[in-house]
Formats: sequence, structure tokens, C-alpha cells
Amino acid sequence: MLSQIAFTQMVNVQSETIERYIRDGKIIPDMEVPVSDHRSFKFFQKSTVEKYAKEYGWTLITKANMKEIFLQMVDTMTMSYSYKPVFMLAFLDNMNDAGEARLEDVARSFAAFYEDRQARGLPAEKKKCIFTKGGYSQKDVERLILSMPFKRYEDMHIMHHSKNLGTLQFYKVLARQLTDDDYTAIRQSCHAALSKYFGTAEAR
Repeated sequence: MLSQIAFTQMVNVQSETIERYIRDGKIIPDMEVPVSDHRSFKFFQKSTVEKYAKEYGWTLITKANMKEIFLQMVDTMTMSYSYKPVFMLAFLDNMNDAGEARLEDVARSFAAFYEDRQARGLPAEKKKCIFTKGGYSQKDVERLILSMPFKRYEDMHIMHHSKNLGTLQFYKVLARQLTDDDYTAIRQSCHAALSKYFGTAEAR
């Protein structure tokens, strides 16, 4: 049996979508284990996941197609904020040969992008953004990264957060598949997404 988290990691959709479909009765768990009056753990057979993936047109993520799905996701990035491409560039800037980087280093690079925009007289982001409001701490930046841009990659089983080590990393299967040309393409896609989001004249 697979947990709801494992379900999410098997398909190319966001965890919020899976949660909503379960809540609306569009996805029925094979087993539920109550943990409180209002909460339960939900479990699924692998065949159930495959059935819903086929029904709703979701792609099953496998070792064979993980790289393709990841590169396509980066290339066609949808954004409410600029966090996804900024995070990915910050991660790549601090990543070692094993495909991992310290969260604190990524957070500093991430914040530096918005601080640089402000230093050049440009808006950092939307008004609700912590970089626009100011007064944020290193931990605030780390929490923002983990709760928003990183979570999307984690949901797809593309990246992993090691809390004990304080690192973020590509899953080893993906890290072994990515080439220098792929990293160049990822950077180009991120810069293109930022140019589109902020306007060519405003992007770094």
C-alpha cells in the first residue's frame, strides 16, 4: 500500500490537487486509518494510482522519464511568484558534484536576488512578499523556500530535504542523469521565466 505522499510523488501533479480530488470524492483511498476525529492517513494500491493517473491524464513519474518531466516542468514553468526559477538558480549556484547544496547557502543566494533588485531601484516582488516588506531573517527565507518553490520539486520526487544535514539535493537517480548541457538549459529556462515575469528590462 502507498501513502498519499507516495501517490503524489508518482504523478506529475501538485499535492494540493491530490488533496482536493480526495476531498471532492474524485479519488477514493483503498484504506483509511483514523488518527483523530477530523484526520486520517490514506493509502492506495499501486493499481489505484495508475487507474486515476489514466483517468485524469496524469503522467506517472518513473526513473526512465524523471529527467524529461523535470526539464519540461522547468521549461514551461507556471508562476504566481518568481520563487521557482530564483530558487533553482540559487540551488545550482551552490550545488556540489553530488547534486546537493546547503539550505542556508541556497537561502542566502535566494535572498540576494531580491536584495539586488531593490538595490537597483526595482520592486523585489509583490507587496505580500517578505522581501518587499523587509525585516526578514535567514530562517524566514529558509521557511519560504521549503514551503513554496522547493515543495513543488519535492512533491514530484525530484528533490529531497535532509533536515539532519541541512541540505537540499536532487534525488540520486535524477542527479546521475543530468548533464552539463542540461544544467545550461535549466539556467536558460529560469532566466527566460524571470524575464517574462518581471519584464526583460527588469530581470537580472
